[in-house]
Amino acid sequence: MRFVVQEHRHHPTKDPNPDLHWDLMLAEGDHLATWRVPAAPARWTPEPLACRRIADHRRKYLSYEGPLSDDRGAVQIVAAGNYRPIRITADQWHIRLESDRISGTLNLQKIQDDQWQLSFQGDIA
Repeated sequence: MRFVVQEHRHHPTKDPNPDLHWDLMLAEGDHLATWRVPAAPARWTPEPLACRRIADHRRKYLSYEGPLSDDRGAVQIVAAGNYRPIRITADQWHIRLESDRISGTLNLQKIQDDQWQLSFQGDIA
């Protein structure tokens, strides 16, 4: 099963740092389960980091980089690889990430509605 982390910059030509966030996308069937994370993977730690579950994305985003339609900015892949489920439920994704940049255990825990917490233990290059 594949995953990707994209840096998402809104209006990159207007302002160098507006609404910068990272989209974590995990392949699930014909779509990508997606979380909006406020910190780059290099800042993911075992301490819980608040994030938000957003609308599922199309699988094309596993390899897409570039501008987004409707003036939504641009995305750049910062990590991509495979993941192995340890435990996946409606309220938790506990998985093992493996790529050339990330190797470790990621836990996404639902708090309420679209509010989640991300914690990571492992190595990030």
